[in-house]
Amino acid sequence: EAHGLQRQAVQGAWDRQSAAGSPNHGAFWKNPQLQLVLSRPAELLLRLRAPGTREGRSAAPPSLCVALFDGGEQRTEATGRGLSRARAVSEGGLYAYPAGGACLPRTPLPAGMYVVLLSTFDPYVGPWELVLYATEGTLRVASFR
Repeated sequence: EAHGLQRQAVQGAWDRQSAAGSPNHGAFWKNPQLQLVLSRPAELLLRLRAPGTREGRSAAPPSLCVALFDGGEQRTEATGRGLSRARAVSEGGLYAYPAGGACLPRTPLPAGMYVVLLSTFDPYVGPWELVLYATEGTLRVASFR
C-alpha cells in the first residue's frame, strides 16, 4: 500500500488534557494535532495505531480516526462539524480499529501545510503511533506547542 513512499513514525500519547474523543464529546479540537508541510506535490498515506492495546490488556482497543485538514499555521479548532471539514479522513469517517490501525489511504496532495488530528471515539488515555508515508523528500512533521 505504501510502495515507493518514504516512511516516518511519530509517537505520543493521549493524556488527561488531550483525550477528547470524537466530535460528539464537545472538545474534539483538544485531541493531539501535528503540522505537516509538503514541499512539493506528493502522495501521502497515514496509519494511526494505539500500540500495546491488544496484548497485555483485557480492554478492547479504542476506535480510532485520523483526519487531515487544510491549513497548518496553527492548531485546527475543528468543533461542531468536526470531521466534515476534513480534506481526508480514515475509514470513511467511521471510528474503527481494523488490523494495522486506522488508515487514511494513499492521497495525492498539493504542496502546502496541513493539520493531522488524531482521535478516539470515546476519550481514551494511552499511547498512539502515527506512521506517515510520503513521496521521498517532501514531508516535514512538527508538533504544535
